[in-house]
Amino acid sequence: MALVGLTLGVSPKYVAPAPTLISHKEALHLFDTRQATSAKDLAILAEVQRVEVLSPAKSYVPIEVFLDLKFTNTSGHPMWLKTPHRLGFGRESGCVTDAIVRLYDDQGTGIAPSVVDIDCFDTDLPKSESAFVWLQPGESLTNTSTLILPLVNSYEAWGHQLPPGNYRVGLDYRNLWAGYELPPEQQTNPTDLHLIKNLNGWVGVAKSNRAVFAVPPYMLPTATPTP
Repeated sequence: MALVGLTLGVSPKYVAPAPTLISHKEALHLFDTRQATSAKDLAILAEVQRVEVLSPAKSYVPIEVFLDLKFTNTSGHPMWLKTPHRLGFGRESGCVTDAIVRLYDDQGTGIAPSVVDIDCFDTDLPKSESAFVWLQPGESLTNTSTLILPLVNSYEAWGHQLPPGNYRVGLDYRNLWAGYELPPEQQTNPTDLHLIKNLNGWVGVAKSNRAVFAVPPYMLPTATPTP
């Protein structure tokens, strides 16, 4: 996964507020109080650049999707945005990680991967300010990722490849943390071992559009007969 189009640093027009220290509990409270309204401050545009059929491996044909995700600050103020550090395909429910890619058929019905390729409870605190980028109003960053389409489940079969045809893909993005965890040597509160330097970053849940892409025709490899 590569990040492109990042603009780091602070514009002379807007100065980042000085960070404060908050507890783990206070950070989760920020998420709880802001998630209902924060989605309007972040727009996510998904766009599939291309799809490639890779060399077959045994009975499987890997299909690679090149996905651009553009995060835009749509608020009237600058903000820190935690960049998604890992993308993966997930099911419709049961995951609380920060960036889940969803698959849909051409009618918009969700498609369940047979194996989820991400940690569904990956909610670790960021460890430094480098996990965030500073976005001015209207400014964007683009996350360019390559993903292998997963095996999927259906009423007819379990763990099969997506047949050729048109599909859609979208992102569910979630950030719990408005800042990053202080290193152990700076943890000074014996009652809370997870003091957080609060950047007042964006927290909440946001969804992208559902980008259309096509799986091209391909042929599954034939099994070699055993002599």
